[in-house]
Amino acid sequence: MYQKNRFNTYSINNSSIERWKKNYSRYLYRRQKNYNQKERYIFFSEINNLLKKRKIYFFCGYGTALGLFRNRDFISYDDNIDIVILDKKISIESLVKVIQKTGIIVIRKNTRLNCYKYGYKIEIHFFEKKKEMYVCTSLKFPEKYFRRKIFLFKNISTFVPFDLRSYIFYLYGKTYN
Repeated sequence: MYQKNRFNTYSINNSSIERWKKNYSRYLYRRQKNYNQKERYIFFSEINNLLKKRKIYFFCGYGTALGLFRNRDFISYDDNIDIVILDKKISIESLVKVIQKTGIIVIRKNTRLNCYKYGYKIEIHFFEKKKEMYVCTSLKFPEKYFRRKIFLFKNISTFVPFDLRSYIFYLYGKTYN
């Protein structure tokens, strides 16, 4: 089911995705209307602390940043937590190994890691700089959105884009509510 790929990491192959969903997704990932916020905080805290301990440059992105901006919390119906990484010091492959040692299931999809634990998913998006933009698969962001600041969230010290409001407008427009 899992194959060692050209990066010497284990990833699920395309022909096994349906089998994975059938056999494991109900244990590793729950899609529901309202999520147990306490379990999400625990999982987020584990990943947040792991990245900080390794001194990896990251911040909360996409819908997670929107929730922190708008509600100062996760969006209750959002099915994942998004983390953005911009750090050339660590490769995707080595981060997979570090995360897997903690008992978290990791599935790599191009420049994204899907991490599963407690029935929840954290997506880690790897960006790289190309000219004046930061790129991850088909997404492009101007360099100014990759500065970060500390954000205290439920007694967890994490990072968000420095100009969070501008970042949210860039992603979702002025109708982000």
